[in-house]
Amino acid sequence: TLHYSINGAAEQTSTKAATITINEPTEIRAYATQNGYAQSVTVVATYTVEEVQPELAAPVISPNGGNLQWGTEVTITAGGQETIHYTIGSESEKTAVGSVIIKLTDDCTISAYSTRSGYKQSPTVKATFTVYKPVLAEPIFSIQGGEVMYGTQVTISVENGASIAYTINGGKQQTATGSQTITITENMTISAQAVGEGYTDSKQVTAIFTVVYPQTEAPSFSLIDGEVERGTELKITGQKGDKIWYSLNESEWTFAITEATITINEDMEVKAYATRDNHTDSEVISAIFIIKTPTDLEQGNLEQGAKNKYKGHVRKVFENGQILILLPDGRKMNALGNRME
Repeated sequence: TLHYSINGAAEQTSTKAATITINEPTEIRAYATQNGYAQSVTVVATYTVEEVQPELAAPVISPNGGNLQWGTEVTITAGGQETIHYTIGSESEKTAVGSVIIKLTDDCTISAYSTRSGYKQSPTVKATFTVYKPVLAEPIFSIQGGEVMYGTQVTISVENGASIAYTINGGKQQTATGSQTITITENMTISAQAVGEGYTDSKQVTAIFTVVYPQTEAPSFSLIDGEVERGTELKITGQKGDKIWYSLNESEWTFAITEATITINEDMEVKAYATRDNHTDSEVISAIFIIKTPTDLEQGNLEQGAKNKYKGHVRKVFENGQILILLPDGRKMNALGNRME
């Protein structure tokens, strides 16, 4: 007969064997008896209870390492109530519940494990990443350099939302996003490259521009050259804001803005041209004006027949500060009808 006690409780008996369920720390004492035999020695067994916790599954890192582009997102996921413990390279450990997203910006190794109350910590998983940066495309110039008119606009543009880093004539670097328009007002050398976070800078491209200035429009006379009454006004008109330069009988040049008015009281040759900022000078225009003198020829040395003979066959010339009439025979006559040898 088996005699036993549990944790000092009352002795129990059983034939040959007894099954005892252990739910707490337990001490069991037992001995055996049989008719005709002396009692056996007492044996003692002590039991401690150890709680067995289920082990958590390891977190999942996706993608699980490799050569990836800068800015790629790596996700670590675990059970919804699990806490993820993770490190990125040599950084200190961080935690997140359920999942976490990591943006790759450098080569690194990511380690992670998960924990939860009542569960054994999961195994640690690792993933190693190398990060590459794509090379940006070169900037595009709307005009590829060369001769351009003053005020021409040149646009520099880049792709993929990149920024433009550019210099003008070797000056301080400036930046713009997407595109930049530059107005050409002088000879310029423009250098530019595309730059952007997560990308390798593009090659630098350069365009050289030479400014060509447009010509100012020539002014106009209000009168057609020829004979005019004494005191007639001549207007020389240009575009608004232009400087009108004019000379009378080879005098010094004088200017007026937009329009000049001249009173003709003597025979004169008038010359004029216009100027404008950032333009080349206009062409020079000229006209000869002769004061009408109806009786002058009659007072001269030519007879009426000679006047009729020369009518339509003479031309005016400016010489030695006066206007002369060149006769068909090569002789010259002044405006009063006096021949000059």
